[in-house]
Amino acid sequence: MCVRIFRKLFIKPSLNHSKMKPIKGLLIFSLLLILASCGKKAEEAKYIPKNASAVLIMNAQSLREKMKKANVQLDTVLAKIFVNDSSDAKAKAVLKRVFDSAGIDWDKNLFTYVQQKSSMLNGTSTQIAFSLGLNDAEKFKQALVQAGKDSIAKTIESKEKYDALYLNENTVLSWNKERAFISYYRNDRPVQFDSVNMKFTLPDPKKEAEAVAASVEAIYSLDKSASMQELDAFNDMMKDPADAWLFSSSNGALASLSASPLNLPGIENLLKDNYSTNTIHFTEGKIEGISRLYPSPQMKSIFKKYAGPVVNTDMIKQFPGKVQGFTAASFNPELIGAILDELQLEELAGGFIRESGFTLQDFYQCIKGDITVAFGDIAMKPISSDTSFKLSWPSGKLVLYAPVGNKQSFTKLMDSAVGRKWLQKRGNDYVPNELMEKIGLYIKANQDGILMASDSATAVAFMQAKAKATIDPAILEQAKGKSVAFYMDISGIIGALRNNATTPAYYDGLFSHVIATTDNFNGKAVEGKFEVVMNNKGENSLVSIIKLMTGFAADMRKNNKQVLRESDSIRNIDLMTR
Repeated sequence: MCVRIFRKLFIKPSLNHSKMKPIKGLLIFSLLLILASCGKKAEEAKYIPKNASAVLIMNAQSLREKMKKANVQLDTVLAKIFVNDSSDAKAKAVLKRVFDSAGIDWDKNLFTYVQQKSSMLNGTSTQIAFSLGLNDAEKFKQALVQAGKDSIAKTIESKEKYDALYLNENTVLSWNKERAFISYYRNDRPVQFDSVNMKFTLPDPKKEAEAVAASVEAIYSLDKSASMQELDAFNDMMKDPADAWLFSSSNGALASLSASPLNLPGIENLLKDNYSTNTIHFTEGKIEGISRLYPSPQMKSIFKKYAGPVVNTDMIKQFPGKVQGFTAASFNPELIGAILDELQLEELAGGFIRESGFTLQDFYQCIKGDITVAFGDIAMKPISSDTSFKLSWPSGKLVLYAPVGNKQSFTKLMDSAVGRKWLQKRGNDYVPNELMEKIGLYIKANQDGILMASDSATAVAFMQAKAKATIDPAILEQAKGKSVAFYMDISGIIGALRNNATTPAYYDGLFSHVIATTDNFNGKAVEGKFEVVMNNKGENSLVSIIKLMTGFAADMRKNNKQVLRESDSIRNIDLMTR
């Protein structure tokens, strides 16, 4: 029974109308994982490679307690997804058996990770692994065998440390006494040209199969020194109580860059061993999180030396209308210079830049280091049409503003752009040339600042600062004293753009807004906070998300069954006309 679920998730169906099945199955399976989550803390770290790009761990005990408190049960969820015919009853029964009696320990934490390796010669390999705990490995195996009988029993491979069942050429279900893994491995190798035989050589399928097998073997043979057990940032994260933990590393990006022509000197020192940790909490009416960025030694020294100022919320207050989103950042421009020096760009591009009459300092010192982007007043505007159809198009206001820093550097760059016909000068203002004006944005720069707006009226109103922005003061208060702040009014934007009044109830009014902020470097890490605020303040946010996912799953199952019925009807008509 388990294998049927896994095969539906990962084996590509042959019928076109079945392309929705993996998505539907994954969504339903995700629901089960959330509902089942929690309990004793497992030793996840010993199975997770130290160089994983991203790791997500779900703390099951906490999640289950919140589900129990909200009286959300598996039977209730399945009843909403599987509602009608015998196929619904059969699928529901299969999922119930998987949940209750397949040897899976739903009290152990669930986790997934992504690992990437790259090289110019071998291309990029990607492994994605998902793991759940087992309390009876033999029962788990028997559940698979009973589902497929002899066909499954013959295809299970017994290794020294684990058993494995290939779901397709890239996806393997494997397990030992403690955990089961569904792992996907793919190596995108570059096609090489054989100059002797004058032909392109394709990857060897045998070697590809060996690589997939090796990726599974690596899960169960991971040395302690190569695992997350030896990574302080990861272990510190796991000490903090949370409903979920999210870990990421810059080493994945470094691996990708090493396989590309863009491999600048010094980039490895900057990107290697930068770690980000996030603890996530599902609370009443909110999803709350705390993030920490642990920079590499090189980045740490740069952050220490060039600690930046804080965002200027006055720029947001000048927005002429209802603010439905903003991003504000404040930094010391010398930070850019330090990074460029580390990358040795002065040596690579210095000669060319000097011939142009500039220095690298001219480019990054021309701005002060305050950048504000705000948008709002989003609405659907009717547009004229020669047809009887009523057409509408999204409209809104946008402002980007950056005060000028070194005025001498700014003037030098702008005058050079005018000389090259990229810009034109009108009085003290630099404006786009006729070709650039056709992009539909208003752009103006002078010694006060660089301004880009959706239209001239918005730009003038912003600079005059007579009309005060409409925004919750509490949002601006959260942005004060931060190095970066981001806000988006999700509910307002969706409400303004939505045309379909028949949208299902579970779509409406779920999310209110999101706000995220970061502080300046504190000597050890860059700390931040984020909040996803729900409209229903009296309901736990996890319950709200379960309702949303349940609605999605029910709709997708209903739509998929409708597609199947229509496909059968077309097939019957085709047979009758032959």
